[in-house]
Order: sequence, then structure tokens, then C-alpha cells
Amino acid sequence: MNTHENLRLMLRHGLRTAHDALDASVSRFDLTEIDGMIAFLRVQEAALARLPMSQASGPTAAAIADLTERARADLQQRGVSCLQIESPDLSRLHPLAVDYVIGGSRLGAEVLQRRWASGRAAELGVGGQYMSAPRYIDIWRDFCASAADISGGTPLARRICGDASDLFALFETAADRSFEERQEYV
Repeated sequence: MNTHENLRLMLRHGLRTAHDALDASVSRFDLTEIDGMIAFLRVQEAALARLPMSQASGPTAAAIADLTERARADLQQRGVSCLQIESPDLSRLHPLAVDYVIGGSRLGAEVLQRRWASGRAAELGVGGQYMSAPRYIDIWRDFCASAADISGGTPLARRICGDASDLFALFETAADRSFEERQEYV
């Protein structure tokens, strides 16, 4: 099968390096420990808060709002400030790029939740609101259905791929900043 047969395949193959870099960046945070979980929450809140709701589908916008609020509430519960980051102009993102990144991130949420649940952070309730968020699997299913109908290699597919790459970069920037600013939150 040609990797550019449809948008989903184009994104999977075209963004593999960016996705791997983001995974590596976020994997620096030990979600079982308080400081690692807080640093992770700061990443999520910072990046999610910068996503323009007007550029997301209704279900994705609702998920972003919910996840952002959950991360903020967990941070506030510990008396930790939100992370401040610069972000590029994201006002023209294609909604499918947002669906791809948010929907895809929720696929891995179960793995992260299990990792978190096995540690001290979970025992103390650090990150409990964020980690108990719904998986929002319908966002991914809807994205996959839409992406299967869009030919890869087209101007539209290239735009969506570029927008998704910008979103990965936003989350990676937040992860790098949070890692630089990490401290012990006891």
C-alpha cells in the first residue's frame, strides 16, 4: 500500500519523526512520582490552552476544554502555577489536524493512566482529575473515517500534515520548557 494513499497513512509516515521526538520529550517525566506528574500536567495545560477552539470540531473542542480544566484543577490543587510558553499563530489550523493530535493522544491515555496508577503520585491523588478523563475515542474514530476519504499527497493533505506537525512542535516546546523548569513538588 502506498504510504500516501490516504491522509491517515500520510500522517503516520510523514510525522513519525516528529511523533517520536515528542514521545521522547514527554517520556522524561516519571508519572509515578509527584514532580514528574506535575511537570506532565504543566505540559498538557500549557499546550492545550493554546489550541484555538474555533479550529476544532465540536467533540474535539469539548475534549480540549475538559482536559485543560482537569490539568488546571490538578495543578491548582497542588498550588502549582501553569507553565508559560510562547506559541505560534495557530488560528488557521485545519480541524482534522487538531482531531489527529488530540484523538491520537487519547489513544495512549490508557497506557499513561496505568503507569501513573502504579506510583506514589496516584496514591497521593496528584493528577487524579486529568488521569481520570474520558478517552474520547470517538474523536479518533471520526478522524480515521474522514482521513480515509482524503487522498494523501494533495494540497489539503499536505496542509493538514503541516498543521499537525505544528501541534506536535507546540507540545514538544511545552515539554522542553516544563523539563527545564521542573522542581520537586512535595
